[in-house]
Amino acid sequence: GIGLGLAFVPEVLSQTPKAIQQIFGSAITSGGLAALILNIVLPQNES
Repeated sequence: GIGLGLAFVPEVLSQTPKAIQQIFGSAITSGGLAALILNIVLPQNES
């Protein structure tokens, strides 16, 4: 997923500010943030 993608291709973050690089530099952090955002954005089944 997102965490492994950033771990294998770190050049993706080379043009971002240093703070963003530090946050998303870890596969665990980027995967966790993606999970939190998707949990908020995607609708949940109420039944």
